[in-house]
Amino acid sequence: MNRGFCYYYGRAVKKSAAAIYKNKGFFKYYIYLFMELLARSTIIFSAVFDISDIRFAKYADKQKLTVTQSFTSAGRKGALGTMILTIILEAFLFLAGVMLICVFAALLGAVGYAVSFAVRSADYRIFIAAFAAPAALALVAYVVILPILLAPTPYIIESNPEVTAGEVIALCMQTMKTRGKWTLFMIVFVTALAVGVFGGLGYGGFCLIEEFLFGTRAFEAVFIIWEVAVFIAFALAFPVFDGARRIATVNLFADICAGKNRIEGVNIKRCKGIKIDPEEIENGLSELFDETEEEIVPLPEKPADKRRREREERAAAKLKQKEIYEQPPKPVKNEAQPAIEELPQVNLQPADELTAIEQSEEQTERVAEENAAELETHAALDLEEQKEETASAEAAAVTENTALGEPAEADEAAENAEGRE
Repeated sequence: MNRGFCYYYGRAVKKSAAAIYKNKGFFKYYIYLFMELLARSTIIFSAVFDISDIRFAKYADKQKLTVTQSFTSAGRKGALGTMILTIILEAFLFLAGVMLICVFAALLGAVGYAVSFAVRSADYRIFIAAFAAPAALALVAYVVILPILLAPTPYIIESNPEVTAGEVIALCMQTMKTRGKWTLFMIVFVTALAVGVFGGLGYGGFCLIEEFLFGTRAFEAVFIIWEVAVFIAFALAFPVFDGARRIATVNLFADICAGKNRIEGVNIKRCKGIKIDPEEIENGLSELFDETEEEIVPLPEKPADKRRREREERAAAKLKQKEIYEQPPKPVKNEAQPAIEELPQVNLQPADELTAIEQSEEQTERVAEENAAELETHAALDLEEQKEETASAEAAAVTENTALGEPAEADEAAENAEGRE
């Protein structure tokens, strides 16, 4: 998920400044920078520093700079070879696109040249330039966009050294097609703009000094002081902005390359920004509050419902016991088989066979008696409960009759008293 340029670059500037000045990484940064400038002259060491830049940025993200530990991932098995092969394939891809656009521009220029002859124009160059202008714009866009599309290459290889060069290129294209291009462009552009500000200050100050002090004795002294001041400011500010560029780029790739099917943090099959509909977020939030109070804290069960549920459970238990009782007894052969197998093979006498049959009959009778006792117990419990319910109902009826009869008896007593008078 892409969180935007301001999020990445704002956090990256703070972490870069803390790593360089708060944790004393100023000289470490310039040592690594000069090593990188020397290594970029060869393709092999350039690939090494492409991988080590990711580790260097991760340490800077933790507000700590280290030079030696930045090369730990570059020495992994297959990482360096994959990086070199990927760089070569990406170079061929870039040159092939440039050549195709040039051929397209030549065809358009030929059409413009033919049109100039058709209209009998003396200056055919204007027609050629006018017809070839779309190809020139396409070439500029291609030169800018393709490096941005292939920018996650070092991050993918550093995260998963066993990935192949073809998978790296395909993953870069799938990742940057959806989102992240504009954020990455802004990260690089703002860094270049911040660096260019110091160059503009130096050159603008030189022009002003030359305009007002040229030919005077103070010209050279003021010019030297101004240029030294601009250089010192540039040397102090450049590590912060360049480190912010590295940190913001790595954090961006870490977010947009997240997916379901990962291989050590990198999604090889599918790596794209996830677009979420705001309505889905609202529906998901509303589902969190769908639970009612009754679902969280159950209400107490009513006594009548409780008695009905217990009666249903007892009826189900009786039915189950009845089914078990009505089932035919299991053959004794299966129960006695393990015991017979464990004993040595001997010839059973007729008396032994009769004893085994008697034992099985006794066991069957015992099970039947136990089942009958359980059924009688349940029946007695049910009878007692019915008696209790009948007694409670009669008591309630008597209470109501008593309450209704008291006023009548009082009226009869009053009428008897009047009759005596």
